Amino acid sequence: MIALDFDGVVWDSVDEAFEQAYRVWIELFGMPGTTRSTLLDEFRRARWQCRDGHDFYLVMRLLVEQSVDAGKLASEKFRRLRAELGGQAAVEQFVTAFYNQRDAMRQHQFQEWLSLQRPFPGMVETLCAFQQQGAALAIATTKDAPSARSLLESAGLHGIPVFGRETSLNKVDHMKAIAKRFHTDTGRIVFVDDLLENLLPLRPLKVHLVLADWGYNTPGERVAAQNEGISVASLDSFASMMMALYLLKKRS
Repeated sequence: MIALDFDGVVWDSVDEAFEQAYRVWIELFGMPGTTRSTLLDEFRRARWQCRDGHDFYLVMRLLVEQSVDAGKLASEKFRRLRAELGGQAAVEQFVTAFYNQRDAMRQHQFQEWLSLQRPFPGMVETLCAFQQQGAALAIATTKDAPSARSLLESAGLHGIPVFGRETSLNKVDHMKAIAKRFHTDTGRIVFVDDLLENLLPLRPLKVHLVLADWGYNTPGERVAAQNEGISVASLDSFASMMMALYLLKKRS
């Protein structure tokens, strides 16, 4: 079966994430001294650092303070800075407000919310083709499942199970949950993510790993993935690569 991360693989949601983070920041901490357009440009460059709302807080804080270039910061340093934040009240307040606001916008301002994001080119057609071939599909994401499901359905993609942040923030847990749901073993899953950090821990599960080079990653991550023996797919090669892997797994 084929499992996919959502943001950065199926959906380009960087502008939507910024909109939520920007509005919440103003509400909680006041207007940033940097212009909105400048913050958006910098946020787009730093998006590869983010897995969930805690990371969005740290990116916004670094951008507002202009203390370091968040987009060029080594991922190890970024993780250390996040760990140092711990369970600070301001962080948890931001994270709660971030997800509450996204949920409210999805429910009450759906078209505006939808306009801030879009599927990557050709992705909807590719997933529809997979469904027509009978491939089992699933989404494994740290996004909340209702949001991911609403976006899929807005593009005409129905019936794809979503394992979101409600299941776990850990992709290992997602793979185990997917295998259980589909009555298979994790070694028969092909998983596509745009973050090398999410892929490497899955090796003990024998999942076939693919890095999406069109997502929120860097050239350095793509080279590192190849050095680790992980397949790197482009949007142009994605459909053919996935179908070949699907047929290989089906025969094995």
